[in-house]
Amino acid sequence: MIAAALLFTVIMKDSLDRSLLVLWVGSMIFFCGVRLFIWKRYNHNEYAVSPEIWVRRYLQSTLVVGLLWASLSLFLYFSDDLVVRSLVFMMIIGAIAASVPVLSSILPAFYAYITPMTVGLATAFILEGSVFNISIGVAVPVYAALIAQTAINTNRHLRDP
Repeated sequence: MIAAALLFTVIMKDSLDRSLLVLWVGSMIFFCGVRLFIWKRYNHNEYAVSPEIWVRRYLQSTLVVGLLWASLSLFLYFSDDLVVRSLVFMMIIGAIAASVPVLSSILPAFYAYITPMTVGLATAFILEGSVFNISIGVAVPVYAALIAQTAINTNRHLRDP
């Protein structure tokens, strides 16, 4: 996720407000780092805290990263450039899809991650008002539901091999 955020920032540096991009990518790096730290601490000594506390910390940090990805939807309001709009759309849709192998073992974290992105992207397109954008806005939750079903199936296979 950090690599994708950095790549997005490099590609968009001349198309979007740089200070907002730096703030966004800095926040993304920080909170992805927090998630990595939580994961490494758990793997180093999984008995230091209860599994419930570990899951709660991971869930909270995953929600923040999902909110940061969702915040990319705001860039749709600041640009009429089709390339910018397409890249924002692809980044969010890609982040939703990439969450299945990473987060399907903890479904609440999966939902915390994809829900803000789904709502943010769908809302941004629906508020645009054209038939085309409303259609995309309606399609986003349908796509997320299909991805969620994949995560549920993956979770089931992880738990009951």
